[in-house]
Amino acid sequence: MISAISGPAVASPGATDRAEQHTVRNTGLPSGAFNVGLYLASSAAVTTADRQLTTRRVTGGLATNATSADATSVQIPSDVTPGNYFLGAIADIDNEVPTEGTRTTTPPRPRS
Repeated sequence: MISAISGPAVASPGATDRAEQHTVRNTGLPSGAFNVGLYLASSAAVTTADRQLTTRRVTGGLATNATSADATSVQIPSDVTPGNYFLGAIADIDNEVPTEGTRTTTPPRPRS
């Protein structure tokens, strides 16, 4: 589960942005390694169908109730039309970790 994501509220196409992401594995089960995807979306409902900006590997997996935090640089693609967007993160984008529920996304952060 992604518990928070933050970064500058404004970014220009072609600009590099830093997104601070905090990953929490809180289902009660330890996990193996997995990828976290950072996405640029036009709505607050961020999905893997949105524009993927980058991925971050959580290499050691996470123990029960453990967290993994990382500041990840992302570049806003130069072909993005100026406007309002959301930056969101999705844990385990490659479905590497067996879960009892579904993957989770961050409460997305608005961007303009």
